[in-house]
Order: sequence, then structure tokens, then C-alpha cells
Amino acid sequence: SYISTVDVFNIMISVTSILMVLLGGAGTILGHIIGAFIFQLLSEVIWSQFLTFHLGILGVITMLVILFVPRGLVVGFTDWIGGRLKRGKKEAV
Repeated sequence: SYISTVDVFNIMISVTSILMVLLGGAGTILGHIIGAFIFQLLSEVIWSQFLTFHLGILGVITMLVILFVPRGLVVGFTDWIGGRLKRGKKEAV
């Protein structure tokens, strides 16, 4: 058997791990786990539907997440829930 440089030095291995962290949130441990799950789920669904454009679509989704939720989905979700809870307490008073 042999080792090919394409297999060993595949840039997508590095990019995938960084995207998982960015998607979930870099400051939380749960963010890495959820980011990996969401990225793999999106990757498989998009790859099965759009075989030729799947990397481009994943790139657009990643850019949208970075633009609209720059700290990750987990932190954005907890901030959103926290904001709703604070508004609910203010309206109750």
C-alpha cells in the first residue's frame, strides 16, 4: 500500500474542524459538540441534494452564521433565551 499526499494533506480536514467550532461556539464545550453535530448533519443533507454545489452552499451557510451569530449558535441561542426571559420578567412586574 502507499500514502498519497492528497489523502494526508487534505485541507478540508482542517477547515472542517474550524467550521465546527465556529458553528457551535468557540467559548463553550457544548458548542463544539453541537457544532460538530450540526455541521455533519448539514453536510450530509446538502451533499445528498446538491452534489456539485455542496461545498459552496456550506460556505454560504458558514458565512451567514459568522455574520449573524458571530459567537456561535449555542451562545446565540442562550443569549436569545436569556433576553426573552428578562423581557418576560419585566413585563410581569
